[in-house]
Amino acid sequence: MNIAFYGKGGSGKTTLSVLYAAYLDDAGYRVGLLDVDVNSHTAEVIGAAQDDAKVLSLAANQRDIWRYLAGDNARVKPLEFLNTTPPGRGSNYWSLHPDNYLTQHYGQAFGRRSHVFTVGSYKADAIGRGCHHGTQSIAENLLSHARLAEDEVLLIDSVAGNDAFGTTLFLNDLLVWVVKPEREGVAVLRRFLDLAGQAGVLDRVVVIGNQITHRAQQQFLEREVPAGRLIGMLTANDSIIERRLANQPLGRESMRPEEITLFESITTHARQQALGLASRHRALIDLHRQVAGEAWVAGAYRAGLQDQIDPEYQP
Repeated sequence: MNIAFYGKGGSGKTTLSVLYAAYLDDAGYRVGLLDVDVNSHTAEVIGAAQDDAKVLSLAANQRDIWRYLAGDNARVKPLEFLNTTPPGRGSNYWSLHPDNYLTQHYGQAFGRRSHVFTVGSYKADAIGRGCHHGTQSIAENLLSHARLAEDEVLLIDSVAGNDAFGTTLFLNDLLVWVVKPEREGVAVLRRFLDLAGQAGVLDRVVVIGNQITHRAQQQFLEREVPAGRLIGMLTANDSIIERRLANQPLGRESMRPEEITLFESITTHARQQALGLASRHRALIDLHRQVAGEAWVAGAYRAGLQDQIDPEYQP
């Protein structure tokens, strides 16, 4: 299953992504923690050894990843990957097994048998003309070519706010929105829910209230978050604050019973909402037809990238 965390900047989605990843790893899952946020802190927060050479968006790394994913698929050339380019017959896949080429070369180990993957941020040559959508497209390619075993969970520390809907980063089993008790955060959440409805994934969205310090804030979220979405609320956690101020990573030692209960609920909801490879692939194909039909595609690539769709491919 794959689960993505979203939220307005500063809501705590990276912290919760890291804690949940540590919880799953401790429970025996093999976890892939994919940091797509333009502000890349996930590896540091979870205590993985950082290696800038493994940043996914480096030009040489992107080309290497595309070559691997394209494999022997005659319909896809390695340098013609769009963010929506689908797998087909002959494509290679990404799994979280340590022997998988991509995990072996680009994963940074943490916990018992898990890895964090970092998309990365802007580079110097992108100042004034770059767009993070172009950077995060490599994460979209990984997600569309992921094949997970029963004991593997892919977690995405996603982009802030509603930016996911400018990409394919909403095609997940569960979309977890993290919101602080503030009017601005609730306003962005409502827009996220509206876009989720238009994208056909509204039934996959759950909400977590975070960083609550008193009863009035809890009542505010109970009143303002649409009915049936709120699956839990977390009070401010002094252990997390103290450890991060001391530049220490977060893990099981920072989890209280309320975090454990919430993480159990997230896992249950994700299993209930499991999208399945066939459904995910159909949604990707629909998006690819739209993207490949854009005028800029013909200008940047050869015309006709809709022929990357393999009609005989069965995921």
